Amino acid sequence: PGKDGMTALKEIAALDPELPVILITGHGDVGMAVEAMRGGAYDFIEKPFPSDQLAEVTRRALDKRQLVLDNRELREQLMRREGALLVGNSPATQRIRDLVKALAPTNADILINGETGTGREVVVRALHCASGRHGEFVAVNCGALPETVFESEIFGYEPGAFTGAAKRRIGKIEHAHGGTLFLDEIE
Repeated sequence: PGKDGMTALKEIAALDPELPVILITGHGDVGMAVEAMRGGAYDFIEKPFPSDQLAEVTRRALDKRQLVLDNRELREQLMRREGALLVGNSPATQRIRDLVKALAPTNADILINGETGTGREVVVRALHCASGRHGEFVAVNCGALPETVFESEIFGYEPGAFTGAAKRRIGKIEHAHGGTLFLDEIE
């Protein structure tokens, strides 16, 4: 009460920008419809309208809302699963979980130190899963790569680049494009 539809739309969008809002007006025009859609309205209906039109628009809006809720639930399940990669309840493990959650969405390069067997790759996999990146997770054990093939493994090569290079081979960096490249044993 006491608010127009555009004000209500802004307030609803502030609470949940993915909530589909259908604005119904008795005195709208094209300009108002455009403003409503730009403001985040799912649809804009002018009175009078047939009831089946409202039913159809509502059905589509509910379908969209269900997709949004399903997506949120899947993301939460993924986050819980990623947390499950890091087993333990110690304060140190919880601190690592918190760091993973904070760092994963950033584009920061991350250096993880630790002795062999301490779970560096597990932490990197958790970071990759929590990041939402669409690219591959590529782990390279640098200590196991002979110095003579290191460059071609990391950067790839084109045909004829050296004797025996008959076809193009993409390197680990290119393979991980848009994902995560884990360089293990870099010392």
